[in-house]
Amino acid sequence: MIEEKSQRDLEHTLTKIERESELLVKTVMDAAAAVKKIRTAANVGDFQKLRVALGEANEAASRLQKGLDVTNQSWEFDEVAYLSGTEFQQDLLAMAEQAGVDLIEHEGTLCAYPALVRVHPHDRAVTIDRVRETRLRPSLLIKRLKDLQTRPYRFKPH
Repeated sequence: MIEEKSQRDLEHTLTKIERESELLVKTVMDAAAAVKKIRTAANVGDFQKLRVALGEANEAASRLQKGLDVTNQSWEFDEVAYLSGTEFQQDLLAMAEQAGVDLIEHEGTLCAYPALVRVHPHDRAVTIDRVRETRLRPSLLIKRLKDLQTRPYRFKPH
């Protein structure tokens, strides 16, 4: 199905970007360590260590830029078009069915009793019971809706 493909593609893309960002964090830590070596070498006037540390810092900065370029290329995704069409809602409906969440679509609004979900494509957000949510990963939203459906009622009947 097309709905399953788009959902898998979005989830796959976000997972790939997560992995790439983990590598970027390691690269930033390498760069920070090299800069600390520069500071230490400059502080004591060790020219040989200063030259080596500058090279390490330049290498780490270059790796960081390459990693950022790869991550930018991974996010070739038109969010507004995805959220404006029916794809996003269909992805949520399909994932909700898999997760056992009661979710239905009615006149452009998703209903997951006791919550109502409205999509705001140009804001790149949804509202869940009038609370704005910008975290739009379908698996995260479905988990949130499942939590809302399974939590006990706040008011007990008399």
